[in-house]
Amino acid sequence: MGQNSESALANEQYQTINDLQSALDAYQINNNGNYPEKLTDLLGTTRDWSNEKVTNIPQDIVTGKAYIYQRSETGYTLTYEMPEDGTFLFAGEFKEGTNTATEHFISEESARETDEDEDGISAYDEVLIYHTSDYMQDSDGDGYGDKEEIDAGYDPAESSYDTLR
Repeated sequence: MGQNSESALANEQYQTINDLQSALDAYQINNNGNYPEKLTDLLGTTRDWSNEKVTNIPQDIVTGKAYIYQRSETGYTLTYEMPEDGTFLFAGEFKEGTNTATEHFISEESARETDEDEDGISAYDEVLIYHTSDYMQDSDGDGYGDKEEIDAGYDPAESSYDTLR
């Protein structure tokens, strides 16, 4: 059974964003931890997972316009659109409409709502606030769940019972 055109578009967008993130990571590794000022600075960069060099900067697959890219002090944002039909091959990784890729997530909007380990803490909060794993309910392995430790005022990333900073 084939994909509908919106689903195929979503999957193409996913692959393009994934490729751009790979190139951004490779650029950052090869440039003293700095991300590029603009996407065109990626031209000639070899992606970190392949030997392919970036030879062109694609347009947003859905809108046909340039991706909105901005480098920040510690990372980047890459804004893109996903079709509004909800039939994604990678369900849960995106939101319909506008999404923002960062050095941590393919969709920051989805990460704010996703909780892979079902511990009551979003992937976004686990990675950026608590520095825990969104794939383990007890990230530090001390026998207390991450949410339980947070609610009690302890640091869920440390098994030493440090209070949250």
